[in-house]
Amino acid sequence: MARSRMRALFALMTPLCMLIVAAMPALARPAAGTVFDDRDGDRALDAGEPGIAGVGVSNGRDVTLTDDDGRWRLDVAEDDIIFVIKPRGWRPVIDEDGISRGYYVHKPDGSPELRYGGVQPTGRLPRSIDFPMYRHREPKRFKALVFGDPQVSNLWQVDMLSRDIIDPILTEGTDAAMTLWLGDIANNNLDLLPPLLQAVGKLPLEHYYAPGNHDENYDAPHDDFAYETWTRIVGPPYFSLNWGPVHFIVLDDVVWHPPVGEEKGRYTGGITEQQMEFLRNDLALVPKDRLIVYMFHIPVTELANRAEFLGLFDGRPNVLGLSAHWHRQQNYFLGTQHGWWSDEKPHQHLVNVTSCGAWWRGELDWWGIPETPCGDGVPNGWSEISFDGKSYSIEYVPARYPRSFQMDIWAPSPVGADEAAGMPVYANVFAGSDRSEVQMRVDGGEWVPIEPSAGPTKEEAAALRERYAQAYASSRRDDQARELTWGMKSGHVWAGALPEGLEPGYHTVEMRTTDAFGHTYNATRTFEVR
Repeated sequence: MARSRMRALFALMTPLCMLIVAAMPALARPAAGTVFDDRDGDRALDAGEPGIAGVGVSNGRDVTLTDDDGRWRLDVAEDDIIFVIKPRGWRPVIDEDGISRGYYVHKPDGSPELRYGGVQPTGRLPRSIDFPMYRHREPKRFKALVFGDPQVSNLWQVDMLSRDIIDPILTEGTDAAMTLWLGDIANNNLDLLPPLLQAVGKLPLEHYYAPGNHDENYDAPHDDFAYETWTRIVGPPYFSLNWGPVHFIVLDDVVWHPPVGEEKGRYTGGITEQQMEFLRNDLALVPKDRLIVYMFHIPVTELANRAEFLGLFDGRPNVLGLSAHWHRQQNYFLGTQHGWWSDEKPHQHLVNVTSCGAWWRGELDWWGIPETPCGDGVPNGWSEISFDGKSYSIEYVPARYPRSFQMDIWAPSPVGADEAAGMPVYANVFAGSDRSEVQMRVDGGEWVPIEPSAGPTKEEAAALRERYAQAYASSRRDDQARELTWGMKSGHVWAGALPEGLEPGYHTVEMRTTDAFGHTYNATRTFEVR
């Protein structure tokens, strides 16, 4: 049945029928081509340009390796995307915005009619689908910059992303090889994808994007068509690649459920069976001890089929997971209770800080950029991952602050001398995890360990704000007064207490933290005792 007739029937089918039709395999046709060394750079396979053996090519389900002459062959169904799995030491065509174009979209009838437009009809399969490749130096050690949720709603927010994130990196310079973007690139307005890609493309790096729930076509009649605009502008919603000694997997973990009757459309977190099939075939070609980095939008803890997904990595000790979505930062080390195969070798999954923080909301600073911390008090920013063979380390980088700003101290000030002893002091460690160690000292005394905490209660925070407002009411500039804030949803807070015997005057409390990678950071807070 032609796809045009299929689309006409969607409105008449019950949800059950739609699921049955979606599960039916489309008519498959053989496709073939060559992955080749494009020595003259014209993107065409010319006489004398050799094929490249052992390169993975996928239709989104199956994975085949090119033969000695660089030839590949796969069965391809309608709406398939054929993509090359970038091998180490080579890269496909990278466009002016730093995006890999090593794929071919096969949509003979094009996309359904959608508000933001999809892929135009591609017609019949070409006789040969060839992928040009170019030699590329990829050392054992390299870095990646990781960004969550730029989530731009308008061109002003694209400008904010440029000024707050892109421009400082350009100014300071970076030795990173790539950037990784963890979904919600746009905020429902998919017309903003091209200008955002162009802005990010000013960083002279390779850029890899995973889609998020706000990058979907909300008028799509089925999850199969939820990323038609994304495919047209960005490329495949899922794929894999090798860069240096690391195998990267970019996935779509957002499942779109279109409106049914009076029920509004919605999304859930999960990995589709088609992606599962691709993952099984892809991982079958990756050595067990290779470092694997998977990235998607919704955190792994929210996946409906989390156990099945994590089960794909059984026996693999070197796997890092990246996501965003929550607009707060959380470092997990997952064991068997979460579906991971080992408690001795837990799986790290980083829910990354978002670029937009609190959706670009907040008061404007002197330069007109919103002060937009995440809900857990972490300043908007990004992560920098340093890879070295099978190992890696992660460092959080705050936007508009020095790199040393890695925690915020919440201390009572002013506090009466008769009530200071035992008064709680909290540290919000922005990249903290259950593997972090946090210590505290007052006025240069001995360091003492402090314990994880749920943080100050709303009542404690309200009392501190009132204390502060009353103590300095006659001296502060009320016309510019700012309410004291604290990230009330933080999962990375530690608590200590002030010691006895503090005399009236000013004192300092210092916090020191060491993370899972051995990075040590310090912070200091001055407070007054009356």
